[in-house]
Amino acid sequence: MKAARTGPGRYLVEFETEEELREEHRTSLAHGGLRLPAVETPGLFSKVEVVLRGPLGGETTVTGTVVAPLPDGVALAFEGDGGAILEALLAVPPTEPDLDETDRSTWDRLRALSRTEKLLFAPKADRTERLVLVQDHDPQVVYALLKNP
Repeated sequence: MKAARTGPGRYLVEFETEEELREEHRTSLAHGGLRLPAVETPGLFSKVEVVLRGPLGGETTVTGTVVAPLPDGVALAFEGDGGAILEALLAVPPTEPDLDETDRSTWDRLRALSRTEKLLFAPKADRTERLVLVQDHDPQVVYALLKNP
């Protein structure tokens, strides 16, 4: 298990293997607790937010209270279902489809702009963006587009 402080009162805990995660669940998570190995230990009874990341990339966030100092970190108590946390950490995050994101995102991005944003953007548009904007139904957007040779 790797732990890192990501900000004031915020930590990231990464489980490297499924066995390590299941062992931590059996000993701590199932009972509403977590051993947080920390270089800088937070104060007793302080609230901390911990992002837990499983071995397959699944993530969940828990908010806990520091209840005891340990030789290598602190013990946290949190409310929530340990089984749901285990399921979230063992889940495989969905993968993005391999689409031509540049063309689709340009189209979607320009179509989502308001009229004012299109008018301001038209003189600065590059060739692919101009091809999308020329199809707009607003004549002022097309006029602003034509002002940019």
